[in-house]
Amino acid sequence: MSYSLEELMTKLGVTYNLSPYQTCPWSIYDDEKEITCSAEVRMDPTGKQIEAEIQLLYDEPPEGKSALDQVLLTKCTIRNGKWQLDEATVRGDNSFSKTPRWGDKVCNFFRMCVQDIGIGEFPDIDKYMKRELKKEKEGDRAGGGSSKSPDIQMQNVLATPKGGSF
Repeated sequence: MSYSLEELMTKLGVTYNLSPYQTCPWSIYDDEKEITCSAEVRMDPTGKQIEAEIQLLYDEPPEGKSALDQVLLTKCTIRNGKWQLDEATVRGDNSFSKTPRWGDKVCNFFRMCVQDIGIGEFPDIDKYMKRELKKEKEGDRAGGGSSKSPDIQMQNVLATPKGGSF
């Protein structure tokens, strides 16, 4: 998962290459639910780190929830001229970055959300999370096969055929 700056920006839905201190923000407000969804891609002052973040801000938070719900925070750094996604925190859980193809999933999720915001629609965060951020199990190295063991009788495997020769 290493990308040129242009490739990373495209994967995140940004239409231009960021420079140090620069951000690309999106925001939309849902009048009925009284929620703001904000997303941002930002480059640090050194030009060596990029963060992408999605937040939900509630006017009146649901009971037991904070007014701020950080949906996603991912960090990328540049190494040997290529940008690499280092980690992702999804609703406070940073174990997501240990799942297969997590970088592509995070970028897809982020891009889906900002594309919705860009056309004036509030993103369906839960739907996109189920679609893109589900944790998959890694396949085994053997490549699958039947889970049942064949019923082999050792006396038949090592037995010589009738007549005494092979």
